Formats: sequence, structure tokens, C-alpha cells
Amino acid sequence: MKTNFRVTAGIPGILRARATKIAVVVAAVAATFALPARADLIFSGTGTSFANDPTAAKVSFSLNGNKFEIVLTNTAPAKVQADVLTNLLVTTAPSPATALPGASGTAALTQGSTLVSGTLPLDTHTIGQEWAYFSGTGGGVASSGFGVGTGNGNLCGGGTNTVLCQNNNAQQLDGSAYGLVGPNTKFIGHGNFVTNTYIESSITIDIILASNSDFKLSDITHVQFQYGTGTDDASYISFDLRDCTGGSDCTSHDTTKPAPEPASMALFGTSLLGFGLIRRRKHQPAEQLPA
Repeated sequence: MKTNFRVTAGIPGILRARATKIAVVVAAVAATFALPARADLIFSGTGTSFANDPTAAKVSFSLNGNKFEIVLTNTAPAKVQADVLTNLLVTTAPSPATALPGASGTAALTQGSTLVSGTLPLDTHTIGQEWAYFSGTGGGVASSGFGVGTGNGNLCGGGTNTVLCQNNNAQQLDGSAYGLVGPNTKFIGHGNFVTNTYIESSITIDIILASNSDFKLSDITHVQFQYGTGTDDASYISFDLRDCTGGSDCTSHDTTKPAPEPASMALFGTSLLGFGLIRRRKHQPAEQLPA
């Protein structure tokens, strides 16, 4: 068998090939270390809705450079509007670089998610028209207009999309429409639960922070998943990161179930019966991540 090697500058081709591969690997590693640091903080848990149906949800926070990303997911099927995940309350939500609606805030279906309904046609509004981001203490994201904040959807993005969240195009945050339902949700019966358009099962919200923002994921020490359309059928799953340190897997200490009432900072010390908490950093603990 004959093998041909090309010789360049006195180095056999096979050695040149190996050197090239090594150079590619080194370049790839250098590129990896050049990327902005990213760390994920994940909360997930289960509970019971106001309708006594099992609920389960997860939220993942990531900070990549000055992009703060929230991936909110309902992991349990809904049977009624009270089982629809409509809001997420957090300890503190960082301020966007510019006012919303605008280029600093967008919302979209997470990959693999879709719009669903018990009837056709589906609503034609964008996700950003139906969801809003609220910064500050007790802020978060909302679609129902109770608990976290009221007003109109403000996550249409910048450019020509901004007008979708303005003037006559603006959509008020109310009801369960465009809330999150889990996989295998069945629309049985009649009424708004069957006719509304929902998201199965996750949305991704990106918020661009100011370049000098000092926000850290560790600033989020409490989250609350809120279900339903208002105080009459609101249910909560709450998590608290007390006594937890960076990179740890943490379990909440509270096991009480609050009576349904409007979400507020007063609820930060409560949580639901039968809930669980998972907090983890993806890949390696923060102290082991590359600088």
C-alpha cells in the first residue's frame, strides 16, 4: 500500500497534520476561555393548586455578560385555569438597560414549546405582547396582571417590533391566556380554559442589563411560582435559599401552605406543602469555573 505525505518546510505532512490538530484544539480552548462567564441557577418544585390539582414548575436563571435570561417552565398538565402558571415572583429583578418595551427585553417560546388551545384558531398575539417584566424588589415576570405587576405586555423587543406593545397593539395582562400549561394538558369541558390560547410548556425571557450593572445571580434568594388568574384562585409554590452557599444543592426549610391571597413580599417566608427545591450550578461549582 502506498501512502503519500506532503512535505512542507522540512516537516513531514503527518507531523504537520498533527501540529495543525493541536493548534485547532488550542485555539478552541482559548476561544472557550474568552467567552463571557455564564452560570445557571435553577429552582424546581411541586405543590397543589387552588383546585387541588398537582402542580410542578421550574425556572432557570442565567447571566451571560450583561444578558439576564429567565427560562420558566410548567412541568405538570393543567386541568383548569387555576393550574395555569401565570407569574414568577423573585427577591429582586435587575433593571433593564433601557425602558421597556424596547430592545432590552424580549420573550419567545423556548425551543420545543408551542401554542395550544382546546379550540381553533389560535390567538395571533406575540409572546412579548402577553408577558411583562418588572424590575426591583418583588419583581419578576407576569402574564395575568396580579401578584407581580399590572399593565400591558412589554417584551416585544426593539426596532419595528416595539410598536406591538404600544398604543392600540398593547395587550393588557389579565386572565390565563398565554399562561404556561404542562405537557399532556387536555382541554375538556367549556369556558375560558378551553377557548384560551396557552403555551405548552416554557418561555424564555431575555433582559439586557446596563454594562455597569452589579447584579449577580446570588441576589436571587427567593422565588415564587404563581398560578391562576387572580386572588380568587391564586396558588403559590415558594422557595427560600436560606442557609445556602454558592454551588450548593439546597432544600428549603419551610413546609407550610399559605391560604390563597395576593402575592407580596409578606409571602417570602412561606411555601407550599409537598414542595421541593433544587438549586444547582450547571457543569462545575462556581468556584471551579474558569475566570
